Amino acid sequence: MTLRRSAVFAVVITLLAVCAGGIYLYRVKRKADGIVRIAYQLTLNGRPPTIQELRQRFGSALRQNDPCSPDGCDYDLLVSNRVLAAIGLIPYAALRSSFWVKNGVLDTSSLQFWSPGGAFYHVIIHYCPHCDSFEINPWQASSPLGTGSVEIGYAASADNKRKAIALDTACLTRWRGCSNIAELVPDLWRQTSNTTISCRIPNHEGTVTAAPDRY
Repeated sequence: MTLRRSAVFAVVITLLAVCAGGIYLYRVKRKADGIVRIAYQLTLNGRPPTIQELRQRFGSALRQNDPCSPDGCDYDLLVSNRVLAAIGLIPYAALRSSFWVKNGVLDTSSLQFWSPGGAFYHVIIHYCPHCDSFEINPWQASSPLGTGSVEIGYAASADNKRKAIALDTACLTRWRGCSNIAELVPDLWRQTSNTTISCRIPNHEGTVTAAPDRY
């Protein structure tokens, strides 16, 4: 009877742990989805957002990094899977959204994703009124697996901004994580072999021409 009770207790504990892990991963992905969605929505405003608008969007999750300098103020928020990663259940991964604010108005923002497996991606958005550039790296038809980056302007097309910001947030919650940027940002790159990726976006040495705006 004692052994049976012990077995039942072990099953109950296991089920509770699985449920708790599932709830935790759901919350991590929901937070990451919110960060990515808001990052895109901010680029569609008729004018660059203010720090007040950022605080309304993110609440207490938005943190100020160090005192403001004469050049502006730095804010960010972070979501990671560190709880389950710390006990070795999934590979560690994190997503950071950063904002550089000048005179109370957003000047640049960025999204950074990284994991020990090598999937590192950095997108910077410039909020100057006439910035419509779109620079991508790596841009070749065949590149080694590694890091990727994009710089895109506030005045670029909504379609191009969507592609640059459309991270697969499931990379934070998959049991094996994501091992390269083709898995993380599939709208920009595809994996062509075990060691190479290819840029999906037509470009001239990394410079992407304006795409028709579908919005």
